[in-house]
Amino acid sequence: MELKRNWKQLMNEANRLRAARTSVAIAIAILAISFPAAAYVGPGAGLSALGSLFALLAAVVVAIFGFLWYPIKRLLGKRRATAAQADTAPNPGPSTPQTGERHDDEVR
Repeated sequence: MELKRNWKQLMNEANRLRAARTSVAIAIAILAISFPAAAYVGPGAGLSALGSLFALLAAVVVAIFGFLWYPIKRLLGKRRATAAQADTAPNPGPSTPQTGERHDDEVR
C-alpha cells in the first residue's frame, strides 16, 4: 500500500516537472518569435524612454552604493575608534625627559 503511494507521488512530481519544462519551452519559443512592427517612436517618446531608463539605472547604482557604503562606513568607524583608544592609552615609556636627560631631537 505504501509503495503504491510513494510511486504515485513520484509520478505526480515527474509530471509536474515535465509540465513546467514544457511551459518554459513554449514561453521561450513565443518570446523568440519576432514580428516586424510598423511603429514610429517620435523624439519626445524616445527621449522619455531613454530618460526613464537612465533614471532606473541611476536608482539601481545608488541603491547598490547605499547597501555597500553602510558596512564600509561602519568598518571605518571601528578602525577610527580603535585608533583613538590606542592614542589615549597610557604610554609605558617616559614622555618627558627626566632631570639631566634629553631627547634626541633637542638641540643644545
